[in-house]
Amino acid sequence: MQHSRTRISACAIFAGLLAACPVSASELWIGDGSAVCTDRFCQTAPRVIANGMGGAFALWQDDRAMGSVFIQNMNRAGLAVWQPDGVSPCITSTEETGAVLVPDDRGGAIVAWVDMRNMADNDIYAQRVRSDGSMDWQANGVPVCRAAGEQCFLSMCGDGSGGAIVSWWDKRSGGYCIYAQRVDASGVPRWRTDGIEVCAVANFNIDFLQPAAMAVSDNAGGVIIAWEDYRANDIASDIYAQRLDSLGTPLWQANGVAVCDAISGQWSPVVASDGDHGAIVAWHDFRDGRSSNIYAQRVSKDGECLWSPGGAPVCAESGDQFEPAAVSDGEGGAIVAWIDLRSGTSFDIYAQRIGAAGGIAWGAGGVPLCADEFKQSDPAVVTDGAGGAIAAWHDSRGGQGTDIRGNRISADGIVRWHAGGILVCAASGDQRHVSAAADGEGGAFLAWEDARSGAGWDIYAQRISANGEPVATLLQSYDARNGDESIVLRWTLARSLAQTSFEILRSRAEGPRRFALLSGAVRREGSAYSFSDRDVEVGRTYVYRVRADEDGQSVFLFETGPIEVPAPALALYQNYPNPFNPSTTFEFRVSALEFVTLKVFDVLGREVATLVNEVRHAGVYAVRWDASSLPSGVYFYRLRAGDASTGSTSSPQARSGP
Repeated sequence: MQHSRTRISACAIFAGLLAACPVSASELWIGDGSAVCTDRFCQTAPRVIANGMGGAFALWQDDRAMGSVFIQNMNRAGLAVWQPDGVSPCITSTEETGAVLVPDDRGGAIVAWVDMRNMADNDIYAQRVRSDGSMDWQANGVPVCRAAGEQCFLSMCGDGSGGAIVSWWDKRSGGYCIYAQRVDASGVPRWRTDGIEVCAVANFNIDFLQPAAMAVSDNAGGVIIAWEDYRANDIASDIYAQRLDSLGTPLWQANGVAVCDAISGQWSPVVASDGDHGAIVAWHDFRDGRSSNIYAQRVSKDGECLWSPGGAPVCAESGDQFEPAAVSDGEGGAIVAWIDLRSGTSFDIYAQRIGAAGGIAWGAGGVPLCADEFKQSDPAVVTDGAGGAIAAWHDSRGGQGTDIRGNRISADGIVRWHAGGILVCAASGDQRHVSAAADGEGGAFLAWEDARSGAGWDIYAQRISANGEPVATLLQSYDARNGDESIVLRWTLARSLAQTSFEILRSRAEGPRRFALLSGAVRREGSAYSFSDRDVEVGRTYVYRVRADEDGQSVFLFETGPIEVPAPALALYQNYPNPFNPSTTFEFRVSALEFVTLKVFDVLGREVATLVNEVRHAGVYAVRWDASSLPSGVYFYRLRAGDASTGSTSSPQARSGP
């Protein structure tokens, strides 16, 4: 139901507070995260990058329409800029998966994905999404690679000129190889059709694995790609890397430089720029035959491995260390974070800084970002812009599901936030698979999968300041629940405001979200507010959004999960008027699609009128009865719906008059 655009005002009694406590853009993100997408289908695999305007783009995999890729633009205030639940760069009827994104340096983003429109094989397509959410390139994306065979496991970086370089695993020759393609700012592939061979080693077949490959800009218009390589052994991988220039020419030896080919296998390479057109590659390594440790190697712009042969140890403590994440330290080295099992009882998060010459800076074993009990895993790490890093992970301490936590470590190895990490999101249900991006102001944007609705995975996001505080101080708490034939929203602000108006928007949860503004009164008690929506239909499920408008600035406060209005019990209400002459009206309510009868009887129990005798949907109805043909007296009425019935047995209805 559409409503006119009405302001609902709630005024404070103390004037002048607005001037004393202005609402800044950095205070508008929501505690426990802002909802990026809460569509009724499942949303997973989030990725987040800064949008260059103080906000962030979030990308995710979405189960609506057979599996699609969606993206949303969150502005500096944490508000979704584009249409609710995001826009899709591809709206074909086939599946898109494995999406990656980079900024386009013009306020938009470039997205690439694995595409099934060919049906026979996976291909790769890309699209530029403008800052307004519209698509810049051809409908449903430009083809990056449509070669025979499967293309999968994408990685991507910017090309420094508003375009992007995509790399992927490719099975066109029968075994998996590495290919890459550059797409310019206009959406035109610039290298050889279907991509340049990065590694074309024969008999390179790894069907049973999900190999890792990572790309980073060489800061000269080209790319450096590192990957797991099985050319020497089908089970234990080595680490190789290659650099391509802006024209797609391989600059290092054919099929890549051996970054590490030590015995027993190396896995999960991650790559960071060294600031001099080379890269630092880190991985987890089984060379000691007992446990997995973390190693790294710096490869120069000319393809020379600069550190110890086989890599320099980042962490070689007892127990396993695995799944590294890395970011440049801005001085030719890198900061690496990983999952650590040295305690023997819990998965912890540790970090180490390795310098430009390959020496560790933070002591043997690294620094614990979180060593609390239970399991911490899936770390993401970004620069803090000051030589240190911010890491985030999902955390199961407390045994009540997983939450999102994070920590910051300075360039000199000092943990800046809480020893066990700050709590980013502790909403009900699990939160997992966090993605991170630097916000350019010493903090970070985070996005994650969130199960707080209880109905599947949604995508939420948060911005964390350099001080480790979620930038969300306006909204303190909110609650939404069923009332008496209504849905009641309650919220509390962190501080009282001089004068604030609110917008309450509602959408049905079924189908596409179409939010409409509601009219009605917001009640206020100090800094607590409430709104009752009585214009609801039984059996329907709704989602609400609440915004505050202060001094012309719209502030998104919260979005609820789906709230169902349960079908009410069968009810028959007092007729009106009563006494009556010669007519009266009966109101009744049915809870489901049923065959309904409404009959009137005299004092001797004889049926004198049948007012309803048909199938009715759930809802509230009113029926008028004209008794002008009957004598004055006392009458009874009875309602029946299916096997249930109710009626007047103690409050007879009297007709007055002649």
